Amino acid sequence: MERNRPTLKTLLLFLVTGSICGIAYLDYTLGFGFNLFPLYLVPLALIAWYRGLTTTLVTAALAGSFIIFKFFFTKELYAHRFFWFWDALVKFSLLFLFSYGLWRLRQLLILQREQNAQQVTELNRSLQHQVEQLTAANRELAEVSYTISHDLRAPLRHIAGFVELLKTHHPENLDRQAQHYLEVIGDAARTMGNLVDDLLAFTRLGSSELARKNVDLAHLLRSVLRELAETTREREIEWQIAHLPVVVGDPGMLHQVLYNLVHNALKFTRPRRPARIEIGCQELPGEKVIFVRDNGVGFDMRYRNKLFGRFQRLHPGSAFEGTGMGLANVQRIVARHGGRVWAEGEPDQGATFWFTLPG
Repeated sequence: MERNRPTLKTLLLFLVTGSICGIAYLDYTLGFGFNLFPLYLVPLALIAWYRGLTTTLVTAALAGSFIIFKFFFTKELYAHRFFWFWDALVKFSLLFLFSYGLWRLRQLLILQREQNAQQVTELNRSLQHQVEQLTAANRELAEVSYTISHDLRAPLRHIAGFVELLKTHHPENLDRQAQHYLEVIGDAARTMGNLVDDLLAFTRLGSSELARKNVDLAHLLRSVLRELAETTREREIEWQIAHLPVVVGDPGMLHQVLYNLVHNALKFTRPRRPARIEIGCQELPGEKVIFVRDNGVGFDMRYRNKLFGRFQRLHPGSAFEGTGMGLANVQRIVARHGGRVWAEGEPDQGATFWFTLPG
């Protein structure tokens, strides 16, 4: 009979049944517990699909149901004789299994959402704890650095002061070698004092708040050049200064950036006659690129990564004074403003220092 043949509707219902049973199995693997009752319904769907065949209820899954069926029917059941019964039973089974699967799926989604929320909460708590630890460690490090640097100032002042007293009040008791020793001691004390001052400045850069406002870099540069005028009075220098933009940043810190870069250019062009220093700007999408270029002694690009390290020097201190902290301060200030800094150069061909600022 036509009704004994499997139809598309029956096949789709069977596929839905299998899918929901898969959900039930997934339910079990995720730890909900496992209700076997939905699986009892799968053989019923198979019976419905092959209802034109003689079917014997001997499966273990239907062992409990077999007693009930045996009470009403003989052991061998003919599906085509009781089609109305099988049709109603399969439809009821599918409806129940479909409803059960949807309910379990909803529970799975709720559980997954709760687990995800719990994981996010735990990660946030862990991250907050790490941030607090890092902040406390940085604060302690800054305090220790400041204390050490501050406490070193007094003995250094005493050393330099007593050296000057010896040179001034007792020159007749000092031969040439002793005076040379005093000069070495005085120079070392002054160098150490400069290192302490630079270390204090570096420490303050990390702890002070940025006072962001509109800053005219051209005005800052004029101020820097006035401060350095005494060191350039007797030198032959060719300046090439382009228009500099207005940016948003901390005026004091940006002043320090320009001062350090221009001072570097003046220092390393000292052997040049004439010295050439160019200061300009390039505007790119989303940022402004400022550069300071010179025709000084330059540097080997193989060591460019050391340029911005603390207390790093690529040239001997006997040739060029300094503590190796100026460019480290530049990098820290620019980074706090959301920019970056880099350098290009060649030995005896000069150098160019670049830094960017948002805008």
